[in-house]
Amino acid sequence: SGKRWNGRRVWNECWRRRWYFGAFLIAILAIFLAQTYDAYRESEKKRISGERLKKTFAEREERRAQRASAKKKEEDHQNWAVLMARADALAARGGDINEIISMYQEAVALAPNLAPGYANLANALMRVGRFEEAVEATRSALTFAQTPLEESAAYINLGAALSAGQGASAKKEALRSFEKAAELDSSSIIARSYAANAALSLGHIDLAIGMANQALDLDPHDATANVLLLACTDALSNHHDFAHIRPDWEAQLDQAIVQAESQANQALDKEEEDTTAAVQEKKEKSSDLIRIIDKTADLFFVKSAFLIYRAVNLAANNDENANETITKAITLLEKANAIKLDSVSRQRDPRTWSPSSTLTAASSVISAFPTEAVEATLRANHPDDNIPMPLFLVGSPRAGATLLAAMLASSPSIAVRDPQRPGLGDAVSRHGVAALQGNSDVIDAVAETYRQ
Repeated sequence: SGKRWNGRRVWNECWRRRWYFGAFLIAILAIFLAQTYDAYRESEKKRISGERLKKTFAEREERRAQRASAKKKEEDHQNWAVLMARADALAARGGDINEIISMYQEAVALAPNLAPGYANLANALMRVGRFEEAVEATRSALTFAQTPLEESAAYINLGAALSAGQGASAKKEALRSFEKAAELDSSSIIARSYAANAALSLGHIDLAIGMANQALDLDPHDATANVLLLACTDALSNHHDFAHIRPDWEAQLDQAIVQAESQANQALDKEEEDTTAAVQEKKEKSSDLIRIIDKTADLFFVKSAFLIYRAVNLAANNDENANETITKAITLLEKANAIKLDSVSRQRDPRTWSPSSTLTAASSVISAFPTEAVEATLRANHPDDNIPMPLFLVGSPRAGATLLAAMLASSPSIAVRDPQRPGLGDAVSRHGVAALQGNSDVIDAVAETYRQ
């Protein structure tokens, strides 16, 4: 305005208009904040949109991966089922056991979380004596068992594999496994039969009797349980009071024999009626028929034991019925052996029952005993006694060797090492007499016991 600059006056003017300046500054700040907030919102929108997009893509990929995994799992399970079925069929036909094991191993690799694969693998491994691997497989089956029945089956397999191990600790663990299996499955006859056998081998006779009776309570006609209960009477040397072991046992056994004979005759009649080539080819491979025949033979063996023990007791009391009873027992035993021979002739791999294998195994046993050395020791220690050299009683399972040993042991002039459990009984019952060929550890252990 052409006037001289006066700082004080300018300040006064500004102070007088301070509200205008304040409003102007606030407006500028508001505009700045609004623009900053808008920019922040846009940035957040982009970030959230990007994250949401990433999450959407990730979820989509995850769903796609899940679908692919489910599809692969379904395919693996289908392939597992096919492999299991093929391996089972090959085993039923008596195929190469190594091929069967490979198929089960492949099935386990396809579906490592399914317990039945491990169970079948363990059974196949036990057939070739690979018991440590079988134990490992059964422990895996226990890990992946999804139902009490699967867990019970796994415990049975574990016990069976452990039973083949050496030493009392393994056998005790086997017994605990069988008891656990019986506890998990209240209807399992197999678990109780295995437990009875394991308890008997450890000398727990009362427990063995209890388990065998439980099995017979579930099925009074079960042949294995009847055989085991008879073994318990052998261990107790209680051959005169069967009712003390199980009331009405003999009556139930007679009913079981009638039923088994009827089933066997029906199965054989049906087999003869089927004349087609396919059925004829299947004729000698019918595992069901072999099982029925074996059951009948076992029941006949148990009944013959009843009669033999009764005859021994009658003879001890000079009863004139002893001869008639023993004649019935021998007739029944001959019939049982004829039935068993029929069963063996139908089996796909009867090598463990062949006479040559039995004779070879017997020779292996006898050769382990230093006959001349034993004879010299006996003569030196007992110069005045006419002590004969030992005789060896060798036979296939259910052939009557244990009964014969028990009868011989009843004579005061004959010493029997263990009439209830012949020295090689465990090995023979598990693997057949052919397994003794070259099994020097088992044979030498028995020989050392005899030397002592």
